[in-house]
Amino acid sequence: MKYISILFLFFITIQNPIYSREKGDKARLVLYSSLTDTLKVNVKNAYPFGLNFDAASSYAGGKVYFFENGKRIKRKANEIKYLEFRDRQGKLRRYTFNPRLEMSNVSEILVSGKINLYLNVSLVGISNRSAVRFLEKEDEIIPLNGFNKPKKFRENLIKMMFDQPELQKRLENSKLEDHEILAIIKEYNSL
Repeated sequence: MKYISILFLFFITIQNPIYSREKGDKARLVLYSSLTDTLKVNVKNAYPFGLNFDAASSYAGGKVYFFENGKRIKRKANEIKYLEFRDRQGKLRRYTFNPRLEMSNVSEILVSGKINLYLNVSLVGISNRSAVRFLEKEDEIIPLNGFNKPKKFRENLIKMMFDQPELQKRLENSKLEDHEILAIIKEYNSL
């Protein structure tokens, strides 16, 4: 009986931190229905047990769960103009629903400025997913399926950066890593 009591206390003790984590990450939320209001909410990760190891996939189901005024609320992706929070690794995450991307869920904003770069992850079945990156400049949107086409990604960026030949030349390097390409986009946006 003594061991059962100790086990019971142990389970109660570990349940409290798990419960508090279920409340999610503090976030700022702007809805299309009230563009002038910024709601302070807790965003609920879509993964089981609140594990936040892949934020992009977490919000790929066309709906996002929030805690607003102590209530759990499910919002459809197309209601969300803007969502911003720091994930459990401390990285600032920004999401939006852009109907021009013709996707059914929120897209992560990887870079914003003169050239925008979005990542949209779709769930395909229970455990599979597909990713589409979108480049946007002015009225042009270019979808790039998956991550396995860095050449296409660089070629489209070169066309978009027609007014910066030096950056275009740097993008011609086929050995550039993704983070280096993102840095070039950010540099272009800062000019």
